[in-house]
Amino acid sequence: MDVRSPSNREEAGWFCLFYGLTDSGKTHMLGTANDSEFSGPTLFVDVDQGDLTLSNQDVDVVSIRGLDELQDLYEFMAFENDEYQSLCFDGFTAQHDDSTMPAVMDDVEIDLTAYKIPTINNWGTSMFHVKKVLRAFRQLTKNEDLDRRIHVFASALETVDERRDLGVPALPGKLGLGIGAYVDVLARLVVRENSKGKEVRTLRTTKHVDNEDGFTYLGKNRLRLLPRRMKNPTIPRIMKRLAGEEE
Repeated sequence: MDVRSPSNREEAGWFCLFYGLTDSGKTHMLGTANDSEFSGPTLFVDVDQGDLTLSNQDVDVVSIRGLDELQDLYEFMAFENDEYQSLCFDGFTAQHDDSTMPAVMDDVEIDLTAYKIPTINNWGTSMFHVKKVLRAFRQLTKNEDLDRRIHVFASALETVDERRDLGVPALPGKLGLGIGAYVDVLARLVVRENSKGKEVRTLRTTKHVDNEDGFTYLGKNRLRLLPRRMKNPTIPRIMKRLAGEEE
C-alpha cells in the first residue's frame, strides 16, 4: 500500500459539467473556452452536430461518430497532445441516446471500444458505460504526464426526477444523482426573461430550488471558487475564478 500526500489542486485540471434545457446556451458557452488563457486552445468534441452553433467561432472541432474515434481521441489527448489545454465534450447526454456512442473501458486497460452496445432494455448497463467514459476523461485532468494535463468541459441536458422533486443532468440510471462524484464543478445553465423581455443566462453552481417549478436542482462548486450565480457566463470568466483570480 502506497501512502502519499493529498493531490495538489493547483496541478490538476478541472472537470466541469454544465447542464440545462435545450437552447440554454451550453454549446455556445463551451465554445468560449478558446478565448481563455487558462483553457485555450481547446478541442471541441462534436457528438450530435452541435458545432453548427459555433460556425462563427475560431475553434478546432473533431466529430465523434463511433467508438474507434472515441478511443483515438482519448489516446491522443492522453499520450500525444502537445497543443490543447482543454477538451469540450458537447452533448454528453447523446452518448447513451445513440447506440454508436455508449462505451465502456476494460477494468484494467483503458479500452473505449470493448463493450456490448446497450439498448433501452438494459439501461443499467448504459449507466455503467457512461461511468467508464467519465472516469476516462476525468483521468485526463490528472494525467501522469504533467505537460498533458488538461481541463475537461462537458454539457448535458437536464431532466427532473418527479418522484424526488429533483432536477439532475439527463444521464442513464441513477448516474444523474451521483454525477457530483465524477466532476469538480456541476452547474446548471438557466435562461430567464428580465423585466424588459430580454433573455438572461445565469449559471447556478450550487444546489438550489427553482422559483418557477419548485424543484431542487443539483450543483457542486469545489473549493467554492465560483459565485453561486453568474450572469452571462463564459469559460474565460469561469476559469479566471477557478484560477483564484478576480474578474
